[in-house]
Amino acid sequence: MLWQRGHYAQALEHFDSVLSRVDATMTVRVWRRIHQVPSELAAQQGRSASDVLDRLAEQARRRQILAQYNARVGELLADPVERRLWQDDLDLSAASAAEVVEGELAT
Repeated sequence: MLWQRGHYAQALEHFDSVLSRVDATMTVRVWRRIHQVPSELAAQQGRSASDVLDRLAEQARRRQILAQYNARVGELLADPVERRLWQDDLDLSAASAAEVVEGELAT
């Protein structure tokens, strides 16, 4: 999508950092082109530009969390000891979940 490239991604990261610290409304100065893109998306979606920016910022935040998670899992999988401990935890979680399901089926 258009907003994921270049300056738009940087602007969204900036909006994400601003919005994550402030719950109230506020005015943020942006370049005319950066204002135009959310406005166009809003018009296409029948929403307000504020709603579009809020949604895009939330998506950027979630992508960042997922990227951090993926980086950490990559570190775990690269270390044989950590990988084994992680697999043990997964096996234990799967066994615990199976016990819960079996218990629910028995009742």
